Amino acid sequence: QAFVVYGANTDVGKTLACAAICYTAALRGTAVTYVKPVQTGLETDEFAVLRHCADATSGAQQVLAETLFQFASPESPATAARKEGAVVADNELQEALRQCLQRQQGAGDAMRGHLHVIETAGGPLTPAPSSTPQADVYAPLQLPCILIGDPRLGGISATI
Repeated sequence: QAFVVYGANTDVGKTLACAAICYTAALRGTAVTYVKPVQTGLETDEFAVLRHCADATSGAQQVLAETLFQFASPESPATAARKEGAVVADNELQEALRQCLQRQQGAGDAMRGHLHVIETAGGPLTPAPSSTPQADVYAPLQLPCILIGDPRLGGISATI
């Protein structure tokens, strides 16, 4: 099982929500892989998720984490990729994600399946490295989505 996690705004707790999902699944004996297809900035959400899950997973199912593409500048993936002269086509990003999901699937065979938590770099309309909205890039994978709403004033309008 896999799902894609989007945020309704910047800094709404998307990584923390992903960590909580990974933590809970690991405690229940489910193999878990956290995937960040595109990371911008030098700090990685992968390490934050693993840090949050460290206490829960001693003696429980291990949480794996993988970042597929990373750009140094902490901004939109399209702008960060352009600054670095990187070209990541939509089909390249989709294929890298498919391969990651297939590679990690075997880790869950002996347990109760495998959960893949895929955290996007922003919201559904945030441009991927190709400048295509992320929702359009990930839609062909036909995965269910979770949208983390904005709890701040005006957040209901921003979320819908």
